[in-house]
Amino acid sequence: MPHRKRSSLVVLLIALISFPCYPQSFTNELLSSLEGSWRGEAVHTPVGPTPYNVVFSRNESGCVSGTAYTGFSNHTWTFCPAENGLNLNFLSDFRGNEDLILLESIYWEQEKVVFKSDKIAFMDVILARAESKFVIDIMHHDELHVRIELTPAGTAGPR
Repeated sequence: MPHRKRSSLVVLLIALISFPCYPQSFTNELLSSLEGSWRGEAVHTPVGPTPYNVVFSRNESGCVSGTAYTGFSNHTWTFCPAENGLNLNFLSDFRGNEDLILLESIYWEQEKVVFKSDKIAFMDVILARAESKFVIDIMHHDELHVRIELTPAGTAGPR
């Protein structure tokens, strides 16, 4: 095999390994595992810990959506299957805000998805699953801004 073809093949293999294609079944399984009642707490926020209970349910378009009532504002999280894996629509109605933020999955691992928005370039959202628990980290400029821990409502966890 000529050197040029071999180099092209190596570059293609590296690209395929670096940007894995996740099957739709992975997205569906992740969405199904989010459905239900969650007892949660925002354990790290700019204003200190706050309760973060949420119920996620699937809607007619196949998305899984839930709203947390924080006492300061309502946060609505909607996770939807997309061509690139998974999209997240997030809305915080803090101070009357009505602007929905669309975040697209940019990175997947075994139990973790990283979302990024074109609208807010300095923000990433990381959804990670560990056993039956979910952790959502909201990063601003690569620094932890908010951490939310969710456990199934029927188990011990954050109050």
